[in-house]
This record gives sequence, structure tokens and C-alpha cells, in this order.
Amino acid sequence: MILDRRHLLAGAGGAAALGLVGTTVARAAATRRIGAIGLQLYTVREIFQKDPVGTLEALAKIGYREMEFGGGGYDAMDHAMLRKTMDRLGLRAPSAHISYDALLGKFDASLAMAKTLGVDTVVLPYMTDQHRTEAGWN
Repeated sequence: MILDRRHLLAGAGGAAALGLVGTTVARAAATRRIGAIGLQLYTVREIFQKDPVGTLEALAKIGYREMEFGGGGYDAMDHAMLRKTMDRLGLRAPSAHISYDALLGKFDASLAMAKTLGVDTVVLPYMTDQHRTEAGWN
């Protein structure tokens, strides 16, 4: 088979393109990372309320690395114990739900709880109708 210039250049261009695709795919595969997988504890609030340590252990065992506190009575629990458990399991809590009433009436205690748990973002999950007024927003 005799190659003319057109076929030679087309083949060389295709080979070069294939080489670029190969290195791009390899680079993408090498740099692809999934960050920490998290769970909002509200989704398991009944289980968490009954056995917070066992719940955190089970979640860590199946691969969760971040927790968002919300529901399950965590606000009335021993926060130092929860933090110690999370540290032991390699978990962190970047955020937590704190109620409007707690933020207004127990701001310092809510802030101390968040700091103890390692929380850096506080979420106001819901406002009742009594607070959905102009005065409530002020």
C-alpha cells in the first residue's frame, strides 16, 4: 500500500490526538478525588437520640466522614463526649442546626456548643410563624 501525503498527515494527526487524549484521561484519573462524604444527622435522629455513640460508630464504619448536627436531641447531650467520639472515629462536624429560640435566648451556650463540636457554620433550619414577621427578622 502506498501512502500519499494526505493519508500520512491524517494518520499522524490522529496518532497525536490519541496521545493527547491518553495523557489527559490519565491526568484526570490521577487527580480525581471525592471529598469527605457527609450525612445530616437529622436523617437518623431517632436512632441517634437513643444511641449517639453507636450511631456515629456505625456511620463512620460505612464511610461517612462528616456530620451535620440537627435533631436527635444533640443539643441536650454531652458535647465533649460527642466531640471525643468524633475525634476517635476520624469524623468532623463542619455545621450544625441551631434553633431560632436557642440563638436568641441561649446564644453564648449555643456558640460554646458549636465550638466544642468543631462546628464552623451554624444553620438556622426553620423559623416558626411567630418569628416570620418584620419584628422577627429584625
